[in-house]
Amino acid sequence: SRAVLSLGMVFHELAVNAAKYGSLSAPDGRLEITWSSAPANNGFTQLSFDWCETGAPPATAPLQKVFGSRLIERSIAGELNGQLSMDYRPTGLVCQFVIKLRGQSL
Repeated sequence: SRAVLSLGMVFHELAVNAAKYGSLSAPDGRLEITWSSAPANNGFTQLSFDWCETGAPPATAPLQKVFGSRLIERSIAGELNGQLSMDYRPTGLVCQFVIKLRGQSL
């Protein structure tokens, strides 16, 4: 349940930012979310998520870590012990992360 709460908060923050500043704020903007799961070692399942915005205003990295950036980092890297990549591209944000969950493949 902690993992679901953390992921919910991450996706909420990404969606709010996309609506305010990113692809969901532009008439031609598009958002593609893909995910996959695969068995990992020691009874874990590896979940991979890709959040890709296109047709958006140019994405720029924040000059300082604000609440949303810290929340995403702490949720993925800290709470879920995952790996996170945030790529601020001229066409929009690309966020990729991988986490491991205990349990069966999804």
